[in-house]
Amino acid sequence: PARAWRPAVVARLARTLGRINMVLWHVSEREDITVFHPRVPPNADAGVTDPVVWAVSNDRLPNYLLPRDCPRVCFWIGQDTTSGDRTRFFLTESTYSVAIEPSWMNSARATSLFLYKLPTVAFNCIDANAGYFVSTQSVVPLSRHVITDLPGSFHKRGVELRTEANLRVTSHVIMHLFVAGRFS
Repeated sequence: PARAWRPAVVARLARTLGRINMVLWHVSEREDITVFHPRVPPNADAGVTDPVVWAVSNDRLPNYLLPRDCPRVCFWIGQDTTSGDRTRFFLTESTYSVAIEPSWMNSARATSLFLYKLPTVAFNCIDANAGYFVSTQSVVPLSRHVITDLPGSFHKRGVELRTEANLRVTSHVIMHLFVAGRFS
């Protein structure tokens, strides 16, 4: 007789199958990284205090396609986003938006970024909505890609890159809607 699948086995199989099509990236302004070694995070905002290698999911990659120090507010349509909120917050037909201050646009145009594709097997998800993954092991990238036109890369991905004079206000409004479940 066939044995019933144990829940732990089923859960492990589901995680493995979910990683088959998953793509993870590390974004850097450095072009010469051959191995990523775990480092202590600069702050504990994500709840991680141990040394780790960070990666971001392909879905949330646009959050990082800007110079490292560039302030930004990122938001996207969630299942509970109302049509009124969509009209109010999106300038285009996009379902994803990244807002930066106008003073950062020249820097975004002048910066090149290097995207390192990472092996998914070494990583664990710590925040699915943010697309955060971490590994406690050193990781060798699978490949490296360069982006020289950051604003154009948003357009290619169907993501709205916009400028907002006051990101603090934009962030406050979006966070209020996020808590209410209307944005991600």
